[in-house]
Amino acid sequence: AAYVDEVIQAVDEGVISAWQGVQEIRAEYEDLASKARFYLQNGVGVVAGVMQVRTGISVIGSSRGLGVVPGGLMVGHGVNNAYESLSNIYLGPHAIGTVGPVRRIYQMVFNNDYEGDMKYYAVDLALSAYGVFRPVSKLDSVELFRRDPINYEMAYRQTGKLALSLEALVDLLTIDAMVSGGNMEN
Repeated sequence: AAYVDEVIQAVDEGVISAWQGVQEIRAEYEDLASKARFYLQNGVGVVAGVMQVRTGISVIGSSRGLGVVPGGLMVGHGVNNAYESLSNIYLGPHAIGTVGPVRRIYQMVFNNDYEGDMKYYAVDLALSAYGVFRPVSKLDSVELFRRDPINYEMAYRQTGKLALSLEALVDLLTIDAMVSGGNMEN
């Protein structure tokens, strides 16, 4: 508000024109909105990373060892996403984006930052889909000797609306990163 008051005063005193005043205020608004988006996106990244770790641990624990690979990948990606987002928040919006160790491994395996990033994002989206569409035990179901499909439902049916909305937002941010990464490559 103080900045706007200064601009208005400059216009009143004839130091700048009204149009220049509008341009100054618009530029300040864009700068503040950009910073807000940066912190919101990275804050969501931290929360999503923690959720990925939690889901990965759940997958490993509830699958009698069969879910070690997808669960381990979820934990790895979740820790990496939280690390990158927290580092970005700490360094601020004007610093170069942090690349975590898991993403760096993808980049080294594919001998190319762009290819590594695209594969990392693709695996992240696949893990997201797996986490939402994997079969989980229905609440209050009982199994005695064998796995009965009637006792299972898709995980999204047991997930709250807020968590599903956050998952969709994170997936959209991942797709946006893929698209903007693709634009930078071309």
